[in-house]
Order: sequence, then C-alpha cells, then structure tokens
Amino acid sequence: FDEVAKLLEQKTIGGRPMAERKVNFRLRDWGISRQRYWGCPIPMIHCEACGVVPVPKADLPVKLPDDIEFDRPGNPLDRHPTWRHVKCPQCGRDARR
Repeated sequence: FDEVAKLLEQKTIGGRPMAERKVNFRLRDWGISRQRYWGCPIPMIHCEACGVVPVPKADLPVKLPDDIEFDRPGNPLDRHPTWRHVKCPQCGRDARR
C-alpha cells in the first residue's frame, strides 16, 4: 500500500498530484443504499416476473415524494401509498421499489 501511495503522490495531472495522504478517524463504510430515504436513490424496480429491472432513463432521476410523514418509527417510504408500489416498466405488472 505504501508503495502505491508514494507512486500516486509523485504522479501529477495538470501540475497537481494524483493523490495525497490523509488520515480520517472513525469513518464507517458507506452503504449507498443502506438508508434509502436519506441516501442515494437506487433506480431499480423489483418485479416477480422480470426480476430486478432498472427504472427507464426517461423516468430518471427518481424523485422522492413531498408528502412523507415521519409520525412512526421505520422507513416512511414503505408506508407511502404510491412510492413503494409501481408498475414494472417491462411487463406492466405490479412491482415494488
């Protein structure tokens, strides 16, 4: 690891080093989909017939609904009437996010 770090520090792009050494304490792994409401939208739809299907490009970016209620514990998107339950873009059957 040390050899690779030294090599990247020496190489430059546009006069700037490709990398620099930096120590960060107490960092946790970044689970991009761990907390769906606060995290990055994962544009996939789960259909029983088709499996996991990507959201069509025409429907991107996936926007969160504005009428979320934080009145109970748990993920508020699971309780939203239209967010979780959608139609499969391939076969048109009922599917879920």
